[in-house]
Amino acid sequence: MATIKLTVTVEKLDNVLTLFDVMKVYRAAVVGGPYLEITAPGTRVALVAGQTVYTFDDVAGDPAFYYKTSYFHETTLLESSLSDPIQGDADALYVSIGDIRGEGVPATVSDARILEGIQTWQAFVDRTCRQWFVPRQMTWDLDGNGTTLLQLPVPIVSVSALYMNGDFSAAVAPEAFVVYNGRGESGRDDRKNPRVKLVSAETNIFEGVGPVQRNLFTFRVGEKNQRLVGSFGFIEPDGSTPALIKYAIRKLVVRSVRPLWSTGGGASPAGPMIEEETDRHRRKWSDASVASKVWTTTGDPEIDQILATYRAPLAMRAPRTMSRRLSGRSAS
Repeated sequence: MATIKLTVTVEKLDNVLTLFDVMKVYRAAVVGGPYLEITAPGTRVALVAGQTVYTFDDVAGDPAFYYKTSYFHETTLLESSLSDPIQGDADALYVSIGDIRGEGVPATVSDARILEGIQTWQAFVDRTCRQWFVPRQMTWDLDGNGTTLLQLPVPIVSVSALYMNGDFSAAVAPEAFVVYNGRGESGRDDRKNPRVKLVSAETNIFEGVGPVQRNLFTFRVGEKNQRLVGSFGFIEPDGSTPALIKYAIRKLVVRSVRPLWSTGGGASPAGPMIEEETDRHRRKWSDASVASKVWTTTGDPEIDQILATYRAPLAMRAPRTMSRRLSGRSAS
């Protein structure tokens, strides 16, 4: 399962609102159907005057699913025909068009422009932080390192299967490994150091004779010979996107949807206003690209600090793993 985002543009909205007040969403496993409604009273998408772009999250979706929508009136029970089939986006939006409208964006800015701004800046934030902030169902093929520890580049939400040492047909028993996926629920936060550790078999020094045997069960050195299937992403304990990330995106979108140039004949860069003199009607605007003598990621120190806080740590390979690889020796 995955969260699938549907984006629907309502054509001739004023005409639609004369007959309908909500939108139903239907889903099918294949394009030919059958299509069954996945919304219900209370979860159907409300149609609003002046809003032409609507989104819906299918939290039990799949990128392979197909969707259709219809317009419906919950009092008269009148329903339109179903739309053509569409597929959604597996990357849910961190903020909504309504969130941006709530920041005072004027009605002259279209929903389509706001949506474009959200998608653009969300991709920028993900790339800058080298991780994402919603759960994603993924399969990772990782290099074995000859130890009992497998580190991930992004936080782990849950693991559904682990395959080891090139054997991708038989999953490892869940009791054979420990997943470090704490999100601060009990004071433990593993999001900056996500990993899977094998419960390795070790010979007790007080049992039997001979040398102590350790790490009998390891991730053998190799290229993409370890596979982890599950859900991944930097999310809060309740499954939501961190509030500071949403704040940063709202601020970036609001700044970017303003016209790049004024209509009064003079240039007006789209940076924040840094000075205003009301009696003489004087205003001074900052150009985000040259606001600081030192180059920064966004030109806004507050946003830059947020992105730095959530930036994923750089992955590093242990020297002994490199030594094994260069010498051709493997650990088992």
